[in-house]
Amino acid sequence: MVENKLLTGEEVVTEKAGRWRVIRDAATELFAERGFARVSVQEIADSAQTHKTTVLYHFETKEALYSA
Repeated sequence: MVENKLLTGEEVVTEKAGRWRVIRDAATELFAERGFARVSVQEIADSAQTHKTTVLYHFETKEALYSA
C-alpha cells in the first residue's frame, strides 16, 4: 500500500536544504580529488544520488556550485 504524505512548508524547506548540502558536499569531494575541470555536473549528480537537473536547479552552473 502506498502512503500519501503531504509535506508542510517547513519540511519542504528542510528537504531542499538537505538536498542542497548533499550536492554541495559531493561536489566538494570530487573537486578536491580531481580538480574543477575534471568533474562533470553528471558525475556530481551521480555521487549525490540525484539527477543532473536537480543539481542545476539548486546551482545554475558548475561554477556556482564550486563557489558555494
